[in-house]
Amino acid sequence: MKTKWFNFFERVLWTLLQVTSAEVLLGLWEAVNGSIGENRNLYLVVLTGLLAAVKNAVTQTFINPSGATLPTNAAPVVSEEVAVKVNAETGEDVAWTGSSLPNNEPVIVEKAA
Repeated sequence: MKTKWFNFFERVLWTLLQVTSAEVLLGLWEAVNGSIGENRNLYLVVLTGLLAAVKNAVTQTFINPSGATLPTNAAPVVSEEVAVKVNAETGEDVAWTGSSLPNNEPVIVEKAA
């Protein structure tokens, strides 16, 4: 449960940071070049999206393949790094990363159609 809240707040804080940064950059542009005009909100949305893309590209390259900036033990795991096996005792599928089962929690795994 703790990981869920870390992930939640990490995403919310990054969104706020990206929107604020886009607003500041547009404000600086307007201070130097004058008003952007009636399309300002469109520019704000596009610039925020670009900042989010840059953040994810940098994070995936240098920090975590999921794009999260959380510590590794709290970050989401990308699906390519998850292994699944059947628990011999219960018959349920168990998912884990790495060589051990950190939580030993059984999960339901649906196969793609």
